[in-house]
Amino acid sequence: MSKELKWLYQTSVDKLIETKETVKDPKDPSIEITKTVKKKSSVKVGILKPSRKLFESAEIFYATKVADYIRIGLLPFSLVQKRYANDGGPLSEPEKKVIEDLRDEVTKCKGEYFAFATDDTSDDTKTKKNELLVRINDINTKLNNIENAYSDIFDNTAEVKARNKTIEWWVLHLTYYAPDKDYKCIFGDGNYEEKYQVYDGLEDQDDPFLLEIISLCSYLISFWLTARGSLTKDELAKIEFNTMEKLYLETVSTYKIEETEEKPQVQLTEEAKKVEDVPLVPLASPIIPKIT
Repeated sequence: MSKELKWLYQTSVDKLIETKETVKDPKDPSIEITKTVKKKSSVKVGILKPSRKLFESAEIFYATKVADYIRIGLLPFSLVQKRYANDGGPLSEPEKKVIEDLRDEVTKCKGEYFAFATDDTSDDTKTKKNELLVRINDINTKLNNIENAYSDIFDNTAEVKARNKTIEWWVLHLTYYAPDKDYKCIFGDGNYEEKYQVYDGLEDQDDPFLLEIISLCSYLISFWLTARGSLTKDELAKIEFNTMEKLYLETVSTYKIEETEEKPQVQLTEEAKKVEDVPLVPLASPIIPKIT
C-alpha cells in the first residue's frame, strides 16, 4: 500500500476537454447532428509537503552545487561582497537609507499580518491580510528595483547560482497534479537529471495547461522557500497559500481558456441511409403529341 501524500497546498487549474455530442434533429429524427464541444474541467494540483529526507537531499544538492561552481571558477558570495565593501559598496548613502526604511516596513507588515488570530476568518480580516500581503509584495518589488542596479555583480557567484538551481530542484520534486484519479509528480519519479529532462520535454510540447501548472507552483514554491528564511516555524504554518495564489492570478498569470462549440455536422441515421440507397426508377419519357 502506497504512503498517503501530504500537502503544503492544494488547488486546481482549469483545462479544456474536447468531447463530441450527437443528437437527433427534433424536426427530423432521421438526421443526426454531431458537434464538438470544449468544456472546462478542473484538474487537481498539489504542492507536496516535503519530508525530512527531502530537506536533507535539498541541502546536499545546494552544497554540491556551490562546490561545483567554485570548482569551475565562480567566486563565493562573501568574497565578492567583501571586495565591494572595501571600495565603499555599490550603493549610495540615500539608496542605503531607502532600503533600510523599506525593510523596516516589510517587518512591520509581517508583524501586523501574523498578529491576526488564526481562527479569525471574517471577511474584514481576510481583506486586511490580503492588503498586507499585496503591500509586502509591492515593497519587495521596490527593493528589487533598487538592488537590480548591482544584482548582476552577485548573480554569478557560486551561492546565488546554487540557490537558483535549488529552487528549481524543489519545483521539480514538489509539483504534483491529478490528470486522472490519482496524484502524480508532473516531472515523473526519477532523479533530478531525469526530472529535468521531462521538464525540457514539457516546454517543447508548449501545452498552455501544463505550463500554467508549472508556473503557478513555481511561484508558490519560491514564495514558500523565501518565507522559510525569514519566518519562524509557527509563522510559516500560518502562511495562506490561497492568498498568494490570488496574487499570482491577478499579477502574473496570462492563462485564459474559453468554452467553445464548433458548428454542428449533419448526417443521416442508418435507417435514413438505407432509404437513400434504394435506386430510383426513372420516369417514362412523356409522349409529346405530334402536331400536323
